[in-house]
Parts: sequence; structure tokens; C-alpha cells
Amino acid sequence: MNDRAELTQALDETLGGHWRVRALGLSGFTATYQAEAADGTRLFIKRGHAAQKPMLQAEAEGLAALRATQTVTVPEVIGQREIGQREIDQGKTGQGLSASGYWLALEWLDLTRPSAAAARDFGTQLAALHAIPRPQFGWGSANFLGATRQENAWTASDDPAQWWAFFAEIRLGTLAEALARRGGDSALLSRIEAVRAALVGCTRPATAALIHGDLWSGNWAQRADGEPVLFDPAVSVSDPVAELALLTLFGEPPAAFWSAYRAVHPEPVDFAWRLALYQLYHLLNHVLLFGAGYRSIAVQAAERVLQTA
Repeated sequence: MNDRAELTQALDETLGGHWRVRALGLSGFTATYQAEAADGTRLFIKRGHAAQKPMLQAEAEGLAALRATQTVTVPEVIGQREIGQREIDQGKTGQGLSASGYWLALEWLDLTRPSAAAARDFGTQLAALHAIPRPQFGWGSANFLGATRQENAWTASDDPAQWWAFFAEIRLGTLAEALARRGGDSALLSRIEAVRAALVGCTRPATAALIHGDLWSGNWAQRADGEPVLFDPAVSVSDPVAELALLTLFGEPPAAFWSAYRAVHPEPVDFAWRLALYQLYHLLNHVLLFGAGYRSIAVQAAERVLQTA
């Protein structure tokens, strides 16, 4: 049975009725499909191989966490399940069964390029999300930035010193280790270590807020009714400026976004330092995912952090 036939059977068994499935090819990390039922209901499906089960489960968890705040609009999670049971050799214990894949079904949304009005609403809603106080930084389980596993842990409290230690160790430290394992160049690694050292004993304030975590321009759009929609999260409780860092890394959201967002969260005096620090994290992930072409701008970001520390 091919992948599409397996998925169709799984949807029929799990959601009932009969579903027609067509491939979309919208992701470089999982297979994507549109599924349509006889009554016209449509779903957006992501299907990964068995090892990608944690990635899809983390996405569902993140969407549920964002949805629970009632501040931003995200796709509703309709269902998720293992798919394609197959026999595997369990050695001395004999034959057993294992899933060959995992699927995640989300509500289908017809999305378009955001208008100025949607950008304004996006700024208002994101500001509301970031205004909800949280008692500690971090997250309870790993999630993913693209194919990169983002490790998480909970801090003991919302003490800003714990945030800077978390960012130095869990964020920058984890990526530095991954780059070193791949033979990352010594100049880049030394700059990362210098930035990490500069965060030791940092006394800058930091507010604990739930963030989408992977909010670049391709991960938000406008619904047909004009409502801004966010998707593909990698949530954590972090400094809200960490959200803005990726959003501005390779471009800028419309001016209407900033006026709405800044009405609630004025720009901190050390905004440039924070932006460089958090962009460094995403640039290091780009080096991991896409290669050395991002190496020089990662070094430049590290230098900006160190020059204004």
C-alpha cells in the first residue's frame, strides 16, 4: 500500500466517512496533503515517517497552547495518529509491530498575503499573547525549528537571571554542541562561547511570556475573512523580544504591525542588543540546516552582541 492509500485508510478509520487525499508538496520536512470528505469538509494533513512522530506531536502541543490563550488564531488540531503498521525484527523476542509513519490533521484554512489591516490585528494579538504573565521560563518538552530539535526545560521561576542562564545553556549551548559535532569552524564556536560567557550573571530584566517561537514571515498569513493566522510553532516561555528577532531577521513586518504591537510593548532601551542575541540563535540554526552560507552573518550577530554587552 502506498503512502496516500495508507493515509486515506487511516483517516477513514479515525475520523469516519470516506476521504479523498491529494498531495500538496508544501514542506521540506514532512509530506503534506489536502484531505476532503464527501460533505466538502477539508483538512490539511502532515505525514511524517515514524521518527518524525515527536515533531508532529510537538506541533500539535504548541498549537493547543497558543489556542488556549484566546489571543491569536491558529489552526485547530483535528486528529493525529500512527499509521501503516509494519512488522519489525525484535531479535530474540521475535516479530513485532511498529508504525511506519505518523500523521497530524489540522483544519483547512484558505490563506492569502496579509493586508495592512491584518498586520495591525496581528500586532495587537501578538502583543496580547506576550502580555500574559508566566511563572517560569522554558517549556516541558522538546520541539523543532525546521528539522532541528529544540531542547527545553523549565526554570525554577521567572527570575530574569534564570532566563539568561537558560538561553546561554539550553539555547546557545545546545546549538554550539551540534555545530562542534559537525566540525564547525573554531572562529564561530569561539564567538558563541564568548557570547555565552557574557550572559553569566546578566542583570538585564526579562519578562516570561509564551511565544510562538518560529515566527518568520512564512509562518503567518491572512484567513479569507481577514483574520491573521499563525502556524508551525516551536513554543516556549521566553523573552518576547525573542519572538521579534526571527520576525525581523530577513525582513520587516508591515508598519501597521509595529504601531499596534508597540502600543502595548514599547521598545526596550537595549532592543538592538536583544535582537542581535536572539537572531544569533536562529542564524546558528540556519548554519546547521542550510550550511556555511549563514556562517559570516552569524559571526556578525555575535560581534554585535559582544560590542553592546
